[in-house]
Amino acid sequence: MASEENHKSSQKCLARIKRDSAFSMRLGDPERDGKIVQMVALPDGLYSVAERAIYRAVLADNIDPDFSHPNTPHVNQKFAGAGADNPIVSQTLLQAAHLFSSQHFDELTCEQALKSVVAGMQELLGAEDILLKLQRDLKSTEVDLLNHHDGTMALPSVGDIEVRGKAFIQRAEHALQALYQLAVVFFDDNRKPGFFDGVAQHVRTNFSDHPEFVVFADSLAKLAKLIRGLRHSIEHRNPNQQLDFLDYHFDAGRLHRPGMRVVHPDVPFEPTPLDVFMKIIIADLLEAFESLIVFLAAVHVTSFGKLKVTVGRHPRFGENDVRVKFTYFIAMGDPPRWHLLG
Repeated sequence: MASEENHKSSQKCLARIKRDSAFSMRLGDPERDGKIVQMVALPDGLYSVAERAIYRAVLADNIDPDFSHPNTPHVNQKFAGAGADNPIVSQTLLQAAHLFSSQHFDELTCEQALKSVVAGMQELLGAEDILLKLQRDLKSTEVDLLNHHDGTMALPSVGDIEVRGKAFIQRAEHALQALYQLAVVFFDDNRKPGFFDGVAQHVRTNFSDHPEFVVFADSLAKLAKLIRGLRHSIEHRNPNQQLDFLDYHFDAGRLHRPGMRVVHPDVPFEPTPLDVFMKIIIADLLEAFESLIVFLAAVHVTSFGKLKVTVGRHPRFGENDVRVKFTYFIAMGDPPRWHLLG
């Protein structure tokens, strides 16, 4: 018995030495994924953002903290098939990692904010995947479109149009939930008078000296109602709220591409081609994420002593691998002038 315990103890000691030793790890294929442009540390792993992919590395200690399995390796896995070259990644994860840094916020706030942003980024990338597949299918389908001269037409079909549409709305609603969780990190849970209406009320009450933030918060509440209205039109269908996804169809004397048609008081959408509709929703949610990240950082960042700090557009965005649109500025001099911070 003692010998067995000594053996286990010896294995743990060897494992500890091995785990604490220096090591190298290959992340993907540089030719395929591009170079690593940023690394973001979170409790669930180290995220390496390459130009065209994201990888997550997890240390053995995080997988097997009590050394029950001493041979547990350090691991890495592809997290996303998009990287810094994709605006969804640069406007969410990279922008948030730049502004929500330990130089300006406590560690817990940074972790919680970045966790919400990563969740939202995943949903937006998932929504984009649905859109890209639809675009590919539309392109290949329309190549074979035949208009017969005998008064008949073989309508093309991309297939599973309702499944695609519902999956997209689910992704959009989950992204909205992540956006709300980001707000909750700074504002607590303001569900009364309801979801983003509560956030907007909180902003009007506490940040009236930032009128542009108030306007944005009100627009965010409207976007939330729109997306919730779309979801409710699927899950709680009735004569006043219903959402239909249509494959190719002939109507009003012409052929129509796959589209969406909605009836809901909070959803001001005319019948719209489905790919156009998806582009609009993704663009609106992405702008909402980037704007919320910027506003939250701007109104919560603390001054350096008597020197005020704010957030503004990065003067070198797009140059020398600067991939974030917004950065910090500090007021210095007499009279004070804004200078790029860091």
